[in-house]
Amino acid sequence: MELNEMNQNIYQVDFHLHTLPSEELDRDFSFSMNWLKKYVETLNLDGIAITNHDFLNLENYNEIVEELGSDIKVFPGAEVKLKGVHLLVIAAPEDAEYLSEGLVKLKQIKNLKGRLPAEEDFIEAIPRWKDFILIPDSAKSKKYTSDSENSQLQEKFIAGDMGSAKAFNKQKKLSEGLTPVLFGDLHATDYNDKNDYSLVKTTYIKSSSLEIPILKLALLNKKNVSIVKNPSDRINEAQFMIHGKVISGSDSENLIIGKRGSGKTHFINDLKKSNSNKILYIKQGELVKDSTEKEFYDGLKNSNQKITEEFMDKYKPVFSEAFKLLADKSTPGQSINYLQSIKEFALQSNETDEASKVPLFSSPEISHKIPVGLKGIVDSLNQLLKVKNETYKNIISNYIDETDLEELTNIFRAERRMHTKQREISKIADDIRRSVRNELDKVSSQTIPDPDNFNLLGWFGHSKRIALLDEYLKNEVVRPHEIYKVKVGNYFTLKISARPFENASEFLEQMGRNESVQEEFTNYYLNKKYWDFLEAISNKNFFSKAKIWQYFLKVEYELLNQNKQMASGGERAEYALLNRLEDAHNYELVLIDEPEASFDNPFLTNQLLPMINQISQHATVFVITHSSSVGALMHPNYIYITKLLNKDYNIFSGWFETGEVMNINTGDTESLYDNLIELMESGNEHWDEKGILYENLKKIRR
Repeated sequence: MELNEMNQNIYQVDFHLHTLPSEELDRDFSFSMNWLKKYVETLNLDGIAITNHDFLNLENYNEIVEELGSDIKVFPGAEVKLKGVHLLVIAAPEDAEYLSEGLVKLKQIKNLKGRLPAEEDFIEAIPRWKDFILIPDSAKSKKYTSDSENSQLQEKFIAGDMGSAKAFNKQKKLSEGLTPVLFGDLHATDYNDKNDYSLVKTTYIKSSSLEIPILKLALLNKKNVSIVKNPSDRINEAQFMIHGKVISGSDSENLIIGKRGSGKTHFINDLKKSNSNKILYIKQGELVKDSTEKEFYDGLKNSNQKITEEFMDKYKPVFSEAFKLLADKSTPGQSINYLQSIKEFALQSNETDEASKVPLFSSPEISHKIPVGLKGIVDSLNQLLKVKNETYKNIISNYIDETDLEELTNIFRAERRMHTKQREISKIADDIRRSVRNELDKVSSQTIPDPDNFNLLGWFGHSKRIALLDEYLKNEVVRPHEIYKVKVGNYFTLKISARPFENASEFLEQMGRNESVQEEFTNYYLNKKYWDFLEAISNKNFFSKAKIWQYFLKVEYELLNQNKQMASGGERAEYALLNRLEDAHNYELVLIDEPEASFDNPFLTNQLLPMINQISQHATVFVITHSSSVGALMHPNYIYITKLLNKDYNIFSGWFETGEVMNINTGDTESLYDNLIELMESGNEHWDEKGILYENLKKIRR
C-alpha cells in the first residue's frame, strides 16, 4: 500500500504542541492564538494535538477547538513524563475531561510518592489508557525501560516521535520497530524563540479518517506515514520553511549557491529559525579571526581543560593530604615544646625525680579506632557497583549517576585506608611511648601531668607524612607526563603533556601573576624540595586549593601537523574547523557558510568534504559556497540556487540527480547544468577556456 493510494485520505498532523507552560518543565511563556492559527494555516494542517507537560487545561483546549472551527481536528492530549520515558498521550475529543482528571490523579500520586510516576502509576491514574494513542518521544528518551518485566505500556506503543527527519527516514527503512512520526514540539507563543521553526516537523498519515481507533490502525503500518506530501522513492526527503514557504530538501547534504546579494544570507537565517537547539552554525571567516597563536592556544587550553583536570584527579588524595599538613600548625609547635622539655630535663640536676619532668612520662595511651560502620559502607558501595542485573542497574542509575557512585566509593575507600594507616602509626607510636616510659619508671618516683598535652602520634605522624609526601611528589608527580594524544581528521595531532618547570618565569606565566617567587623557586623547587616549596608559596596571594597540581607542573597544549611540526596559522584555522565538526553528529542541523573563504582547495577536497559526508550520515547539512571544487565534489543530494529577480529574492531548487531546478514561487524550471556553469565557472566561455588551458598543460608536462 502506497501513501497516495485511492480510497484513502492523506492527513497532515502535528500531535506535539505546547500552549501553556508547566511549572517544572517549561520556561514561562504566554499563549498566542494568532500564532497557532498562523502555524496551522501556513502548513495547511488537518489535525493537531495539545500536549502540555503533564496536564490538560480544558478551558484552553475548548477555546482552541472553538477558534479553529471544524476545518481542523483538535485532539486533547499531554506530554507525560514517566520514569524512563516522555510519553505523548492523545485522546479523542469526547475524552478530554476524562484525560484531564486522570492527569490530575497522576500528579497527586507523584506528589505523594515524591518521585517520577512509573508505569503502574500511569495505569492506576488513567485506567482507560488503552483507548488512547501512546507515542514515546524517542528524541528525549532513547529507550524505555519499565520497572516490570512485562511492560503493558510498551506493548501498546504503535509509533515513536523521532525528533528529526534524519531519524524518521532511518526508522522507516527498518523492517522492525515502531512506526516513525515527526512532530514539532513547538510553543504557541509570540514571545519565545521556541515558536520559531524552519525544520518542518509534521507527519502525513494515510487513513480513512481522523478518529483515534482508525489512526491507531493506520500507524501500525510504516507505509502509511511520510514527512512529505508526495513521497518519491528517495529515502532522505525532508521539508523546510524558507521565506514563508514550505520547500523540499534532503535530510543529508544540501548545497546553496548564488551570486553576491542574491539572498543566500536570508536563506541561512531562515534555517537558523529552528525550534531545535541542536544547530551548529559556522559563519564565513569566523575561524580565521580566532587563529592567532595566543588566542588559538588559549582556546585550545580552555576547551581541553577538563581532560587535564581528569588526568590530575588521580593525585587528589595526595594534594588533599598536603593541604591537611599545611593547615596543621599546632603539631610542629608542640614538637618544638617537647624537644625543649627534653633539653631542660637534661640540664636540670634534680637527682630525686628527674624522670617526672618529662612530658612523655604522663602521656596517655595512644590508640586509633576505625569508625564504626565504615567497613559496611565500603562493602555496600562495592556491591552497588558490581550489580549486573540490567533492571536493577537502571534503577540505581536513575537515582545516582554511575560516575558519582564510583567517586563516592573511592572517597570512602580512601577514608578507610587513612584510618587503617593511622591505626598502624598509633601502634608504632605507642610501642615507642611504652618503651620510653618503662625506662622513665625506673628512675621516677612520682607521676607528673603533661602541661602541654603533647601528642606523640601527631608529632611522629606529621613528620612521617611530610617525608612520604615529599618523596611521592619527587618520584611520581613532578616528572614528564603524556596526558592526552589524539588524531583530528587525517592530518592533525592534539597533544597535551606536563613537565617540571624550567624556571620561575614559566611558573608565573602559568599562574598568570607577577608576584615574585624567584627565591623560593631557586632554593626549593630546583633542589627538588617540593614540600618546602609548597609551604613557602602557601602565603602568596595567588595560592589557593584549586588545581594544586599547577604549582608543580607546566602543562603544554600542542597542535602538530602531519610532519609532527607545530601547526601554522592557516593549519590552526583548519584544525579549528575540523574540531568544530568532530561532534557535529550530535547536532540536528549543520550550517557551513563559504568555507573556501578561509581554506585552500587541497584542504577543502581532501579533509572537509569527506568529513561533511560522514556528518551527513547523522545530521542535515547545508553548505553555502562559491567554490567549484566544493560545489561539484560535495556530491550533494539537493541544491538551492538563490536569485534576485525584479528586486525579489527567488529560490530555485531540485534534486541533483534530476538535472533541473524549479522556482518555488512560479514553478518554472531551468537547467541545473547551465546554472552551475554560470555560477561556479563564470559561464561556458570561461569553462571551455579553462579546459583548453589544462589540456595544453597536460600535453607538455614532464
